[in-house]
Amino acid sequence: IEFPASDSDIKIIDSTRSADGYNPHLVCLDEVHAYTKTHEEFYSTMMTGGGARVQPLVCTFTTAGDDTSFIWLEEYKFAKGVLSGDFTDETLFPLIYEMDEKDDVFDESLWPKSNPNIGVSIKPDYLRDQANIYSTSAIGINRFTRYHANRLVRSTEAAFDMNDWDNCKGKLSDWSEADAVGAGVDLGSREDFSAYAVVARFETGESDDKDNPVYRYECQVRAYIASDCERDLRQAPFAEWVHRDLLTVCQYPNMELAHDLYRHCLEYRVDSVAYDPVGGMIIGESFKQKGVMIAPMPQNMSHFNEPIKDLRRALKDGLFTHTGDPLLRWCMGNAISRTNYKEEEMLSKRDSSEK
Repeated sequence: IEFPASDSDIKIIDSTRSADGYNPHLVCLDEVHAYTKTHEEFYSTMMTGGGARVQPLVCTFTTAGDDTSFIWLEEYKFAKGVLSGDFTDETLFPLIYEMDEKDDVFDESLWPKSNPNIGVSIKPDYLRDQANIYSTSAIGINRFTRYHANRLVRSTEAAFDMNDWDNCKGKLSDWSEADAVGAGVDLGSREDFSAYAVVARFETGESDDKDNPVYRYECQVRAYIASDCERDLRQAPFAEWVHRDLLTVCQYPNMELAHDLYRHCLEYRVDSVAYDPVGGMIIGESFKQKGVMIAPMPQNMSHFNEPIKDLRRALKDGLFTHTGDPLLRWCMGNAISRTNYKEEEMLSKRDSSEK
């Protein structure tokens, strides 16, 4: 937008590039919590670029971030320090609407603390709906706390509610009656498990819409580990898993896995096998040569976000059945979910004590 009379304009700037030389009079930065290291140079030039102006002004607007929002976190802590009197900065006007750390984020009487425009731009009924949706899981509580209580949260949480998982233990059905059967494979290093899961899908008959049936799922898993790994397989819980034939110890775990998985593909009429293209290309190509459809599954949020949420819903609704395999339970309990600024989720090995 140009203003010829004053030789000035309003423009949108690419936040992923340096913005030297603009000499801005007013800068508006939105959702600073989403700024990453790629935005650091841009942010710095925007904050200092108006030095030649008589009255430069920088306005930042943002909801709360998490412990990885390092640009926002630094500014937030400084602003809180100015409000508390720990720091002095006459050029900064901080205005923070947030619930206190000890507040119950689902207490409606406290919602105006973090939603000053409640009843105008945000409706109480909307917050109630969000509270009902998010109050039943750790991830949901985390999300409600961040976006509606405007409070700093951790970027990682336990991916699954283990009470829901335990409630889904049961006997498997006749898989010849399954609507579809698929498999997923994960090839580990010498110190990690290699494993595959086979999952059967069944229609429940609970939907009146033939185009949108309700499904339930059942799973079986097999895990393998190298005999020369550095883990002490004589210690718990590994020794028990080996004794119960839940964990196969062998010299070439990935070869054993491929052999057993192909046998199960034939036995259960597996439609496709999902695999990670990084490190799994050989097994993917070998299965394709044998006539098994393969589905590349790169390890990123765009591929994992929806399946994680679908699995969590199926567990919550009792639409998932497993055999109670203790090794699988151990892995599920160690699963950590990391959320990005788009609310997409991905399992994080880095943040898990036992990946």
